[in-house]
Amino acid sequence: MEPRKEFTLRIHFGVGSRKPKDAEIFQFFRKQGWTSNDLSAMYREDHSLYVRFKSAKGMGEAFSRLGPKTTFSYSDGTAADVTVADAGGVSKYVRIFGLPPEVEDDRIKEVLEKYGNVQQLNRERYGAETGFSIWSGVRGVFMEVIDAIPAQVRIQGLNARIYYEGLSDKCFVCGSKDHLKANCKYRGKVLENPTNSSKETSSFTSVLVECLTPSQPDKPLSGGSRVEDKQQVTPKLAYTNEGPPSYPSDKKPFRFEKGKLIIDEEFAKYWDDRDELILEKRAAAAKILQDKQRQDGRSE
Repeated sequence: MEPRKEFTLRIHFGVGSRKPKDAEIFQFFRKQGWTSNDLSAMYREDHSLYVRFKSAKGMGEAFSRLGPKTTFSYSDGTAADVTVADAGGVSKYVRIFGLPPEVEDDRIKEVLEKYGNVQQLNRERYGAETGFSIWSGVRGVFMEVIDAIPAQVRIQGLNARIYYEGLSDKCFVCGSKDHLKANCKYRGKVLENPTNSSKETSSFTSVLVECLTPSQPDKPLSGGSRVEDKQQVTPKLAYTNEGPPSYPSDKKPFRFEKGKLIIDEEFAKYWDDRDELILEKRAAAAKILQDKQRQDGRSE
C-alpha cells in the first residue's frame, strides 16, 4: 500500500510544459515567501512537483494562497499554468459549471456541505495573458469529500455540473456507471415491453417496473433516492403523462405503440439535464407500464 503523503502539495505541470530546474523551483519558493523553516522536502514524480511542509497548518496556508491554479515562471521569462492539490488526497478541488456570477458562495457551500467539509470557495478567472482577467463562470471548492458528489446538483434552482478527481462515471439515462449518457444505447430508443412474447426486456425497463414494486421498498435508485412507500413516488406526472413545465403541451413523454413503451427523445434530453426528475420519470413510466399490463390482462 502506497504511504499517504502528509503535509504535501502537488504542483502539476501540464503536458507540453517544460520541467523546471532546481534553481527555478527555489526561486518559486522564494516568491511565495517559503523558507527552509517552512519546508522539509521537495521532489519530483513525472510531471508533478511535490513540496512537503513541516506542518498541516503551513501546508493549508500555502494551499489557500496559491489556489487551485497558479503561474510558474521560468528563468528565461516564459511561464506555465500549473494546478495545485493536496497530495495526500484529503482535500479535493471540486469544479462547478453552469452557475452565473449572481449565485452566492453561501448557497454553493450549503449544498456541498451535504457531501463533506467545505474549506474554501474560489471563482476562477481567465488568465492574465488573455487581457481579460474576469470570472470564467467556473466555481472551485476546496473540500474534504466524504460522500460521493453527484455529477449534477441543484443550486439556487439551477442545474450545476460537477467535476472532481475521483468522480465516477454515471449515465443519467439508465443509471449505469460503466458509461456516460452520450454513449448509452437506451438514449432516445424504443424500450421493449416485458409483456411481449419476445421477452426482450432492456435493463432500463426492468428498473422502471421495480420503481413501484412494493416487494422491493429499499431498492436504491441511480439518483440516490430510495423508494420507501408506493404513494411517495407517484407524482402528478405519473397519472397525467404530462411533461415538465417547459415541455411542449401537445406532446406526451411516454406512449405505447404495438406493445412497446416509447420514451420521447426530447423529454429524455430534458430529463438527462435534471437529476431531480429521475425518480419522477421512472415512476411515471412504471405507472404507465403497469396500467398497460393490467389492461392487457383484462383483455385476454
